[in-house]
Amino acid sequence: MAPGVPIERHGLLSPEQDPDETFAVNVRSVEPRESAGRRRTTAIMMVLAIGSAAIFVIGASIPGAEVERLSVRGTISRAAQKSEPEAEPDVKSDGKAEAEPQAKREAKAEAKPKVDPEAKPKAKADAEETAGADAKPAAKHHAKPEVAESAEAVTGANALKHDSKAAPKDAETPAPEPAPEAAPAPAPKPAPKPQPKPEAKQPAGTTAQVVKEEEDKQEENGCAASGESCLKAKCCREPGMQCYTKDAWWGQCMASCTPGPNLQDQASPAPWACEKLGPRTPGEAKECSADGEDCRESKCCKTGGRTCFRKNEFWATCRPECTPGPNLMEDESSPWSCEQLGPRTMGAAPWVKEKCARDGEKCQDKGCCAEAGFTCYSQTQYYSKCRPWCNAGEQDNSWTPAWECKELSARTPEFEGDAPPKGVVKPWVVDKCSGLGENCLESQCCHAVNHQCFTKNEYWANCREDCSTDPDPNDGNATWDCKPLGPRSWGLALKGYPSLYCFSLFMPSRYEGPLLKAHLNEGAGIFSCDGYDVYAAEECDLGKSKDGIEVKAILIPKIPVGVSQDGTAGNAKLFMAVWDKVIAGARFHDYDFTLKVDPDAVLIPWRIRDHMRSHIGENAYVVNCNKFPNSPNFPMM
Repeated sequence: MAPGVPIERHGLLSPEQDPDETFAVNVRSVEPRESAGRRRTTAIMMVLAIGSAAIFVIGASIPGAEVERLSVRGTISRAAQKSEPEAEPDVKSDGKAEAEPQAKREAKAEAKPKVDPEAKPKAKADAEETAGADAKPAAKHHAKPEVAESAEAVTGANALKHDSKAAPKDAETPAPEPAPEAAPAPAPKPAPKPQPKPEAKQPAGTTAQVVKEEEDKQEENGCAASGESCLKAKCCREPGMQCYTKDAWWGQCMASCTPGPNLQDQASPAPWACEKLGPRTPGEAKECSADGEDCRESKCCKTGGRTCFRKNEFWATCRPECTPGPNLMEDESSPWSCEQLGPRTMGAAPWVKEKCARDGEKCQDKGCCAEAGFTCYSQTQYYSKCRPWCNAGEQDNSWTPAWECKELSARTPEFEGDAPPKGVVKPWVVDKCSGLGENCLESQCCHAVNHQCFTKNEYWANCREDCSTDPDPNDGNATWDCKPLGPRSWGLALKGYPSLYCFSLFMPSRYEGPLLKAHLNEGAGIFSCDGYDVYAAEECDLGKSKDGIEVKAILIPKIPVGVSQDGTAGNAKLFMAVWDKVIAGARFHDYDFTLKVDPDAVLIPWRIRDHMRSHIGENAYVVNCNKFPNSPNFPMM
């Protein structure tokens, strides 16, 4: 039985006994004896106590077992203190007992009260009840000496057992037989002095309270900590917290509770009753930090799915996760230590995506939104919708009612276990992070999508998608340490995510030249993508873009253009040459998607991002030409 069962429940302490004192009862069994033609069965009860924690052990019923001796260490009761154990025969190191002189044995036998053989059963029973008293039979019935085994050894394995034979009643006392040589027994140890009581705090008004295993996590006041069930304690350890119930089987300490589904309940979507149990803990609830605030003092986060991470001795803030090194979305490039300063605030549970209202659905009945960052807002008392924000009085159209913008649900936090959100990286990433083939040991960041800096040795590191410590055939069979440095890149998403690399092939001497210059001046078309290039068969300088980049045409070979079967320009070879240049430039590695855009095409990057978001990380080729959808040669003419 596991430690932690209060001793008083089982009546194991007498009124005189001090439950704080250390004691142990040693029990051994002897060979079964027959008396009056019947066998007796003795249930051995053993108690092992250490300080105020006790193990209560009920031994199995042993046929004919007899308590030979109860030896007591420490103080059990005042009655036990007065009793003195009878001297045991000396045991040599070879396991043979030394025989005492006959006269000395007879003198000791006369000094003790006579024991009637008929009273042996009663004496044996009394031995179990009297701690410290000697329950040994009359001196003339000598058994060969044995070493008492502790209760701790009896409950374990390999407890030593010795045979004991009783001499006939009227027979002369024989000399003790030598113990078997195969199992030498150590000399009995003197009873140790009572050990000092350990210093342990006790709840006021109680004595030696034994706390159960499942309550060991709670402090002496018995109140529940954050994340523990408070159904039994009905009180909370932290200031300002109240115990609220979910149902009959769970309750938790929270600052507030709204009846209905709790989006951060990782167990189930079952609604919370939010019934209060016990009083609210006095004091103010800890004010956790919002996104972007310094959390060094609070060490907790308001937003679900966030943890307080330290950057350095001067700054810490709440983030979904943290990788030591630079933060690509931060204004400056100094590295983070990513030391965790407090517990994680739970994000939205997985069931939220399935059970809560999706975009466009009426959400007031479900009471929650399936998408992170959305809240259920009312337009009228009859209609509601999940939205990222809401401005009271605004109208979707002139003929629709204005929005009340009453909040009908909590804002859905980031989902627990989801990858952290990716967004726009800061401009310094272009200059300070490393490109393909460059040493990233110092920068600890990369340009290319899904690449991370890995070390080869103490002098060299490179941006790679993955890394193996096996000999690298592309590097002269050299081996790499493959220690990751800094975050994994999601590309040069300077204007939006996913990132777009756009290029155009144009003829500067025709209308396409002036058209691209107009796009450049407005920051429109391909110049609104995260990265862009222009290609031509002749030199052309379009000027400086709004991003401060000087845009010049990348030259390609002059290739004659024919006429296709549908009467359009037959320029397949021309564009093959352009793609060769794109691949050689390798800039496409730094962006999620590469777009070939005609100079006179209308390009709206944010719409492209929305369409392509579900294809991030895929190898995809998208054709948006639908001139001849039924043509057997579609999409090629």
